[in-house]
Amino acid sequence: MKYEVAIEPGSGAYAFSLTVPDLPGCYAVGKTLEEAMRNLKEASVIWVKGEREAGRPIPPPSDLSALKKHEEYAHQTWTEINIDTQGPEEVIAGI
Repeated sequence: MKYEVAIEPGSGAYAFSLTVPDLPGCYAVGKTLEEAMRNLKEASVIWVKGEREAGRPIPPPSDLSALKKHEEYAHQTWTEINIDTQGPEEVIAGI
């Protein structure tokens, strides 16, 4: 499934902070956007695995227009990430 990713310029040690608003607590940082996306792929796999193990459902993706209505995300830059929410845990998320 394709999930929206909010891109926020970082500060200090990290230049980028990425968040998947539909997956609470699923975020990553990196010195470059590419590094942050790689880290987010790993974080999303771990997040989905944790939710499955806890017996919780994986939320469906929201429309970007709905996410932009939230004040905290109104001025973010956006991209998408493909996250396998149905397949084996070993599958790595892809952009």
